Amino acid sequence: MSFSLHPSSISPDEYDDWYGAYLRNCGEKELISWLAELKTETLSFFEERSDEWLRFAYDSGKWTPLDLLGHLADTELIFAMRLLCVLRHETSPIPGFDQDRYVLHQPVETLGCTHLLRRFESARDQTLLLCEELNDSNASRILIADGHAMSARALVGVIAGHNKHHLNVLKERYILPQ
Repeated sequence: MSFSLHPSSISPDEYDDWYGAYLRNCGEKELISWLAELKTETLSFFEERSDEWLRFAYDSGKWTPLDLLGHLADTELIFAMRLLCVLRHETSPIPGFDQDRYVLHQPVETLGCTHLLRRFESARDQTLLLCEELNDSNASRILIADGHAMSARALVGVIAGHNKHHLNVLKERYILPQ
């Protein structure tokens, strides 16, 4: 039988307050199956968009949808690595990352949407494979990332909630002017 994970099983002391908004995005969905659903939703959402929309920023200084897709792929990979570390009993603190620096230095215009979607899909597949290793004894295991404690199950919730947050932002704010 596979492991089932719900946000209500995640205690507030298993993550930094900053991540609470992402966890609230999860409602009471079963997180591992929702990660698979969000993968499909994200891929479909971007595949249906025009080149003009992919390069549109709704305000000065805001990321374009292509930038945001690169951010989703990078963040997924980083958080999957954190999940691997906690599952392997890593005791060294894991560094944080500057999301704005990562976005600034990703060559999204050169790589294009198809490449970024492949990166996101590959990283999500790795996350889902790591989730197959979760169980009652290791889901609450803690690592230190970016100076804060985070459990394996909180990582899964944050990954899902982060993905949903950015899909919501794209749907609400990235509307091309007529």
